[in-house]
This record gives sequence, C-alpha cells and structure tokens, in this order.
Amino acid sequence: MRLIDRLPAPAWPVLELLACPACRGSLRPNDDGALACDGCRHRWPERDGWLDFVTDAQVPLDDHWAGRQQSMEAWYENLITASDQAEECYRHDYEPLAPLLGELRGLVLDVGGGNGIVRQYLAPDVKYIDLDPSLEWLKTDWLEVASFFPALSSPITFVRGVGERLPFCSGRIDAVLSLFSINHAADPERLVREALRVLRPGGRLVIVAEDVEPRWRDLARPGYRAGWVPLSRAIPDKLAATLGRRPWPLHPEHLRTSESELLSWLGDGFDLRRRRWIAGWLTLEALKR
Repeated sequence: MRLIDRLPAPAWPVLELLACPACRGSLRPNDDGALACDGCRHRWPERDGWLDFVTDAQVPLDDHWAGRQQSMEAWYENLITASDQAEECYRHDYEPLAPLLGELRGLVLDVGGGNGIVRQYLAPDVKYIDLDPSLEWLKTDWLEVASFFPALSSPITFVRGVGERLPFCSGRIDAVLSLFSINHAADPERLVREALRVLRPGGRLVIVAEDVEPRWRDLARPGYRAGWVPLSRAIPDKLAATLGRRPWPLHPEHLRTSESELLSWLGDGFDLRRRRWIAGWLTLEALKR
C-alpha cells in the first residue's frame, strides 16, 4: 500500500509540497512507507500517518537543544493535567493575536505549532500545516481542552520536523508562523532563512518572540506586561540591563534572541510591515520581497 493511501485525508495535499530537507531534492513514496530523495538518496520514514523529518535530520540539534526541548515538553505535560489553566494560558497568548491570524489566507505553515491551537483563529478556508519536532502534541490528552478550543478536535496535517531544515519546496507557502517557537530553535537565524526560502513572493512571516528586551518607550505603553511579568518588575529589569548590571531575564528553556538580531535577519529578504508588542510579546510581521 502506498504512503498516500495510508495518510489521513487532510495530509494528502502536503505530499506535493515536500522536498528533502537535506538537499531539497524531490521526494517519492516507497512501498515500505518511507519517502526517498531522488537527489541524495536519503530516506525519511513515515510513522502511523505522520511524516518524520527529525530522525537523522542533519541539523545542529545538540544536547542543549534536546534538554530545553525535554523541559518544554514536561511543562506542557503538566499544564494539560489542569484544563482550566491550559485554557487561561492559551487565551492569554493567542486571543490578542486573533485579528492578525484572521487576516491570513492560502497555505499557512506553523513552525513549532504544537497542538495546532492556531487553527482556532484562522479563517475556515485556510490550509494549515503544523510542523513540530515533538510528538507530545499528538496525544489525545489535548482533547481535554477541545471544549474551549473546538479546532483541536478536528484532524490535523502534522509533519515532524524543525524550522532549520524545512521539508518543503521553495516559494510555495503563503504564510509562515513562528509563534513562541523561535526561542526554542537550535539556530533561529537559520529558521528565518528557511522561512524566506519556502515563502512565495509577498508571503507573510509572523514571529512572536519571548524574552526580548523591550525599548523604554515600549514600557511606557498603557498596560504593558512582559508576558506574565507586570510593569513593576519589568522596569527594574530594564534599568539593570541598560546599566549593564545583568542581562534581560531569560527563561531556562529559551535561547536568547534580541530584537536587533531579528531585524537583521529579516532585512536580508523581508520588508517589515508591523512591529508591536501584543500581550507582552514582541510581534514582528514581515513580507517577502
């Protein structure tokens, strides 16, 4: 039986978009369920209906990345045990993004999309692909919060992969999202370059970055919060960072990413459309030139 015959219906269209993440060559299904690259001859396995581009991914997924990944997975495993807390967490992070997400059209690639919660805020006709290195998001435990977010109860097109080596053809995606995931990457700059590659001209890249040091004028905005951190704590942290006494606070699961770095990476192929703080996180929206 062919791979395409075994995949759930929502995943079928994704096959024609795939490319080898190692050499970007074309992929073809094998009878044993793997995808074989016509260029480098690498084989990528299929497991229970989802495509695995993490196994032997040839990306710099070192022990530091693996440790941060395991810590993040443990945090979410604990979160899902209390569905009311999970609801509060997701509403805090995603509902302020709803107007932006509702504007997206066409094919949307969610890099580090987790359980696919973004689908709750996308237009009904959007084609959505969730790419994530963790399989924790495929557990049925996430149905516990589907009463709050009905989109979680519908089938998802899930690809196991990393943003540093996107397994997709160049110039085919309408929008790439990296919402709260760029700080979890092994190489954030490479993730941005890969987003540039797979986006079509005029395509949109949306980044929500955590642990980014705000500007002083950002702190002056009414109701500013650095995520869950109130202004009363953010001001002393900003003062200490400005005077060089200590760097801006960084969550142990995150890789530090500054706004200047993000803007320099975007400058190579993007036009910055919007820069704003939403619910305490730096949000950048850029268009591919």
